[in-house]
Amino acid sequence: MVLLHTSFPADTSRESEALLEAACPELQAFCQKHGLMFEMIDFRWGVCDLADPDHTDTELCLEEIESCQKLSVGPSFIVSTRSTGAPVPGRRRRRGGRRPTPLCPQAVALRFFGRLLLAVSRRGSQALVLLLDSVDQLLPAPGARRLLWLPKACPPNVHVVLSVSAAEHGLLQSLREAVPEAEAYFEMEPLSSGEGREMLEGLLASAGRKLSPAQRAVLQHSLPAGGDPLLFQLAFQQVRSWASYTPPSALVISHTVQDALHQLCDTLEKLHGSVLVSHTLGYIASSWNGLAEAELKDVLSLDDEVLSEIYQHSSPPSKSILRLPPLLWARLRRDVQDCLVEMQADGFTLLGLAYRQFAEVVQNRYLSAQNQTKRHLLLADFFRGTWSWGMKKPLLLPLRGTTLNADRKVPPQPLWFSDTIANQRKLSEFPFHLLSAGQIEELKRDVLGNMNWIICKITAAGIESVVDDFAMCITHTNCPELSLVQDALLLLKPTIDDMDEVSTIYTEVLGRLNFFISSYPDLVGRLCQQCLDWFEVCPHPVLIPLCGFLQPPGGPLQKTLTGFLKGITVLEVSSEHKLMVAGSQDGSMLVCNMENTEVMQALTGHTAEVKCVKVFGKGTSAVSAAMDHTLRIWNLVSGREKFLIEDTHFSTLHLCQLHVDERNMVVYSASGEKVSGWHLETAELVFQISSDVQDVWLCTAVFVPRLVILTVSEGGTVCLWDRSTGAMQSKHQLSWLQKEAPTCSALIQKQGKMVAGFNRGSLSMISSDGASLLEKLPQGVRFVVTSEDESLLAAGFGEYVRVFLADSSGFCRFLATDLEHEGVVHTAVISSDNNIIVTGSQAAYIQVWSLSKQGLLKDTLGNLGTPATLLALHGCTLVSASHNAPCVRAWDLSYDNKHKTVVPFLGCSAVSQDGNYVYFPQPGENHKVIIWNSIEGAECDTLDTSTQVRSLEVAEQRELLFTGLVSGAVLVFPLNSRQDVVCIPPPESQKPVNHIALNRQETQLVVAYDNLVLVLDVSPGEPCPVIDKPVYTFYTQLPAVISSVAVLTDCRVLYGMSSGDLFLYDCPRSQVFPLEAHRSKITCLENSHGEQWALSGSEHSLLCLWDLELCQWKHKICYYRHSSFLKGVECACFSKDDKYLYTGLLDQSIAVWDVSNGTLLAVQFVHATSSSHQHDPLQHVEATCIVKSRKGEEANSGVQHSNQGNASRHQIQNHKPSQSCAIV
Repeated sequence: MVLLHTSFPADTSRESEALLEAACPELQAFCQKHGLMFEMIDFRWGVCDLADPDHTDTELCLEEIESCQKLSVGPSFIVSTRSTGAPVPGRRRRRGGRRPTPLCPQAVALRFFGRLLLAVSRRGSQALVLLLDSVDQLLPAPGARRLLWLPKACPPNVHVVLSVSAAEHGLLQSLREAVPEAEAYFEMEPLSSGEGREMLEGLLASAGRKLSPAQRAVLQHSLPAGGDPLLFQLAFQQVRSWASYTPPSALVISHTVQDALHQLCDTLEKLHGSVLVSHTLGYIASSWNGLAEAELKDVLSLDDEVLSEIYQHSSPPSKSILRLPPLLWARLRRDVQDCLVEMQADGFTLLGLAYRQFAEVVQNRYLSAQNQTKRHLLLADFFRGTWSWGMKKPLLLPLRGTTLNADRKVPPQPLWFSDTIANQRKLSEFPFHLLSAGQIEELKRDVLGNMNWIICKITAAGIESVVDDFAMCITHTNCPELSLVQDALLLLKPTIDDMDEVSTIYTEVLGRLNFFISSYPDLVGRLCQQCLDWFEVCPHPVLIPLCGFLQPPGGPLQKTLTGFLKGITVLEVSSEHKLMVAGSQDGSMLVCNMENTEVMQALTGHTAEVKCVKVFGKGTSAVSAAMDHTLRIWNLVSGREKFLIEDTHFSTLHLCQLHVDERNMVVYSASGEKVSGWHLETAELVFQISSDVQDVWLCTAVFVPRLVILTVSEGGTVCLWDRSTGAMQSKHQLSWLQKEAPTCSALIQKQGKMVAGFNRGSLSMISSDGASLLEKLPQGVRFVVTSEDESLLAAGFGEYVRVFLADSSGFCRFLATDLEHEGVVHTAVISSDNNIIVTGSQAAYIQVWSLSKQGLLKDTLGNLGTPATLLALHGCTLVSASHNAPCVRAWDLSYDNKHKTVVPFLGCSAVSQDGNYVYFPQPGENHKVIIWNSIEGAECDTLDTSTQVRSLEVAEQRELLFTGLVSGAVLVFPLNSRQDVVCIPPPESQKPVNHIALNRQETQLVVAYDNLVLVLDVSPGEPCPVIDKPVYTFYTQLPAVISSVAVLTDCRVLYGMSSGDLFLYDCPRSQVFPLEAHRSKITCLENSHGEQWALSGSEHSLLCLWDLELCQWKHKICYYRHSSFLKGVECACFSKDDKYLYTGLLDQSIAVWDVSNGTLLAVQFVHATSSSHQHDPLQHVEATCIVKSRKGEEANSGVQHSNQGNASRHQIQNHKPSQSCAIV
């Protein structure tokens, strides 16, 4: 700001106009690029030379100087000019906002605030008192009015005092839930007459104001008998304005707050003009977060009604520039400043209305529906920048009767002031004013349907702020497109939290909304086209989605909750009270509402892994046990810790169990050597028993009606204990056990029994009356779960789940066949109506099975990235978590199936060359092959092979699909037919097909079994291809089995073994060439289109690029993310020009490599990642990439950065339609 003051304004009018015309825009642009506001003030500009009726302009100048010094981030310059001098440049810069870090997850912010208070409390003996006045006037930030930020308990020497209006019932209720102690509240009664008089006298004394006897008499007579402190504050403002010459009849004291505020408005209108006052206060009241003074003066300079009132009796000082005279605002601000408040928002100091009652008066007095729309329209114009960049706005001058077309000199409003400085004020205010002004189409075009806006706001303020914009608009409009985009943003939130790359946002938006382009071309189609346009000019290599491949909005995945630093270890659901508690390895805990999956509380206290949680007290309380050797009892309503219990016998070596007996108000903790009972109301130890240190307890059950405790030891000893005395009632040994140890258990309260699983497959029913073997499973039991009514029991072992039904004797087999999974099954949960069971496995998928239809697989939920180790179910809401991921996912099992445009599949797959079709075995019925149209996102056909499919290969030119079966046969299907036309019989060994492959010309097929390879010619024929007996057959003569195979045009076969060995076999010459072995199983083999190169990939993430002429590797590449649980190479392919190599990794990411030098060009994830740290595989050391090239044996180890490699963007794009990878 340039503060210009002159005693002779007429003599310096040219200089002032030159500053406004030329210098100010340059200085303004410079400051905006640094996140600052610039403003020039000339108190004499635009007013008459003698316009100082109350002789206070000098005082206003001094106040403005003080304000400059207060707000400036650097030196302040004040220029005083006279007729003999020239203006000296100077500026005042207001505090601005550099681009902030995207908003951290709510739980992380809460944890930071708590630790900050704790750090302050430890600094010394002095106390910290936080006084938070008028909490009811909090800005509408997410969770602000729910008081989730309020610390649950203050550390020593820290005190927090809050005030809130009793009229704010919702906020007051939230406060009472957070702080339930009645003694913590003190209701402020209205002031008595004496207290009000004392307050008024004190205010007058502090202001140095004395009253005449006559004025004091009027004050004593008119003073209210009592009331709100604000009333006496306003009375002081009225008294302070009395002049010594004011007759007593003109002295007025209001008796209510509303009357006082209306009297204030009357006075302001009389002194400053009704239009200026009403519009100024109307703009402040209509703003979202408030307005900076510079913004307010700019907006008033755009208001034709205000300027018409100002210049109704005089002409503007300039014919080319038209603005509000700064002195008029300074005078108005001086008279209304006691009713304004300065707030910090968006990186600036903003003005707002100080009192709720004043806001109500302004609303009722100045903001009728029509006037409010006008205020929002002009504010929208200002933040849009309609009249900036020299754009002239006409004004009809009342005095002249002519129109003046002049520049209002308002600053431009781009989204970005520089590469790193976003326009925070526009991002906050613009959507609100467009919506409030009824400009819905402009809102969709310029904000909600503008990827530049979305990217800018995500980068500057976090994705939550963009979601809030959509939520605000959805409540006022009926537009399904808005809901789809909002849901898509919610789904990509964990990825944005994890990665700070703009390209990730474009990819996620296009990958999720691509399915809906044809259905919603207006908004969704526009956003997707903008993503494609951005990819066209992207300066670095990036994969462009040709179809939707991420979980779309409207599908089963509803939300991903982040905020944990490490993986989730426990999920506890109270279905009756519709809440869930999640605990993690870092000791943090979150309480969520199961109906909307919103975070209700963050429970902070544990410092190590949470092992077990139980909810009780009708969902109002919980008890948790952690590896910090503590039990903590929580109030789930307030989120506060009620008791901390030291329990030092908790150990990582043994199972941790908690049992809550609400009838007797006791919680029992069991782990290893002890079982302890603690009173829930006093935290006193009321019970404890100990085991033999040589034979610790691994399973414990507390039977409430019978008042007994059952323990099962590592050696199979069953003991029954009296809960009241701790005496052992009985002891016996499980006779059928042979060196088996318990691994899991479930309590059947209705039968008074425990079901225990053992590490060698025994599943036993144990009670006080004895024990019996329920079932002998083929493998060790991993978990046992029961339904809510205890009528169903599910036991997991290996890759299977067996379901049992309760009967009079215990349990009997319920399903005829076990539920089979592709990987080891970790967990299961049964619905409350016993209709479905949901399982999670090592394969990073969740599967939903119908119990009413004998175990029919109903649905598969995929793209998790990590194994599903924890599941919880309430109604149709499923919650999943993993020990290896710091997030919790919420799924809706009742979603509309038409929105399920991504079908996860397990095992083998094949992709057409153009990527339009994907072929894979149907989950749960792997004897069927699904043909999936990836463009339409729908299943288009199903093929029946009658037996399990082990391998798939597509011959696109010949329009054939080859299926290798577990029976050893290979069936051939025409792509346009559901009936196979050729069957290649299995060899005599009848062993399953391990892998099949075609050469590039599709003239030869190679079929690999455990140690046998068949090479067959494929010739065209009608109506089916001609495939005779094998032209070449050879055995490997190795103990390991063949895991992958590829064939070249000259009948050379490349095959890899489960041991990591790799060979090139020349069939015509019957010669084998051993290649350098991998250290782990070969998982994929692929040869280039020109057959100069071949690629081998292994389980240990090692890639080798081979020169097939020299039989030597050219590059050895090892790439893996540190946070990935699944590591290894799944598949690979070359671009048609063989310049680029695409690899699909087991962590469900695609990496792009430069064949010439092995440079990593790009990494794309096909699922929403979530980790505790930001990750960019090309910029941050969160992944390891080692490239070793044979030329000179030079090695390059470390994290490759995005500036490596010299491949141009256009080279990659030209070949993109032909680049496809067997990951969808």
